[in-house]
Amino acid sequence: MVARRLTGLGEPVSEKRFARAILVRSESQYHDCPLCGHTTRKVVPPAAIDWKVEDYEDGSDVIGDFTWHASSQEAVVSEMVRDILLSARANVAFHDVTMIQSTSSRSLKTSNGMIKAHVKVPYNGPPLWELEIKSTCVLDASRSKAQVESTCRACGHTIFRFSRDSSLWIDASTWDGSPVVKISGCGFIFVSNEICDTFLRRGVTNFSAKEEAYIDIADKDKRNEPGFPVGSDSSGVVGNDLIAVKQMAPGFATPKCSAPHLLCCALTRKLGDHWTLQARIVNPRERFRVCAVCSRAVWREEAISSVVWEPPKWFDGCVGDMTWHADNQHILVSMRLKSLFEELDANVAFSPVCEATTPTDALRGIKLPQWEMSVRSICSIDKDKSKWLPVHQCEGCGTVSFETSHDSDIWVDPSTWDGSHVFTISEYPFLCVTDAVRERFESDQITSYDLFNSGVAILIPE
Repeated sequence: MVARRLTGLGEPVSEKRFARAILVRSESQYHDCPLCGHTTRKVVPPAAIDWKVEDYEDGSDVIGDFTWHASSQEAVVSEMVRDILLSARANVAFHDVTMIQSTSSRSLKTSNGMIKAHVKVPYNGPPLWELEIKSTCVLDASRSKAQVESTCRACGHTIFRFSRDSSLWIDASTWDGSPVVKISGCGFIFVSNEICDTFLRRGVTNFSAKEEAYIDIADKDKRNEPGFPVGSDSSGVVGNDLIAVKQMAPGFATPKCSAPHLLCCALTRKLGDHWTLQARIVNPRERFRVCAVCSRAVWREEAISSVVWEPPKWFDGCVGDMTWHADNQHILVSMRLKSLFEELDANVAFSPVCEATTPTDALRGIKLPQWEMSVRSICSIDKDKSKWLPVHQCEGCGTVSFETSHDSDIWVDPSTWDGSHVFTISEYPFLCVTDAVRERFESDQITSYDLFNSGVAILIPE
């Protein structure tokens, strides 16, 4: 069986670096079901958004590449996001945006009388566009092991409940081949892994991966659709998004080069996990330095994280070996994972975690992670060998964005690698491990992570 994999994108949890906006409601755009209250919106351009700062918010005048204004399926996007989606020939549309600033003078003041940062109107910054996704798919409820909790008799809106071992499967007969889709009954904007990987490499801000969805294309072959590069290898991966379902777990792309190398992979938070304990960092301004030009965040290693434990809706008492609380490179770890990394002599550091609040009743008697792991081994990519071309350099912090090639592997510059089995790459926002660590994870049944498979291999020359 062959399937395509898409990644659901949404608003990052506890992201305070970027300005927030709300959609100015127009009765001509909205319909509320009189029976269940479910709201549907018809996009009527131009959209009007309000950069309102609430009393409890710190405020910001930095606009991310995504601004989530109404739901996890609706956003205002930057010119860079627009160019990426147009290049992928996604079935989307972009509309002009009008803006207002309705924050009262009282709400704009802090407790000591200072004025909060806020987006000023009239707006004179880079172009912004409302993103409209025209391709809507239907969930294959049976294949997704989804139970129908309720279906409205008036509007037909259905609420699903998913089991712990379920995956989202799209009814292939409802898919038009677009690499950007919505799924009726599910939140988030689903994009091809190639687009998601391009977002990460180009430094697109203010989004996070939330779920994964799959499309069985055994009966509906769309290998030549735009946004999905074609080409197969012995691993079962076709291009960037076609996968053999039985081979989803390994998460490795077959190297395109036969030169001697050490094979590595990138780790990310486990998508679609609604049962395992989550954590949220509560002092982001103490932990990050933020570039005023590009909004890139740089981690402050000298501070200690203060976290709030957040049991999800269907929390069943499970605490994973990895608890991802801020980004893909800093995690809270269990004692057995800490012992494993120390056994492997990985170049990592551990610092104690401070609990910002008293654990709730749901967490009484549960052993919580006590250590935050920071990776000290930071490598660089061999740009020439990996075919990475610089396209933009931030004037504020000097960060370079690259145009990447999916015809080449990611080669680590060996002169920047200290031999640690756990490392990060300065140009690639993931926690990376060698194949030896991946094998230990499997044999020791380490939990709460996914292997990020972008269709390219991460290699260190031998």
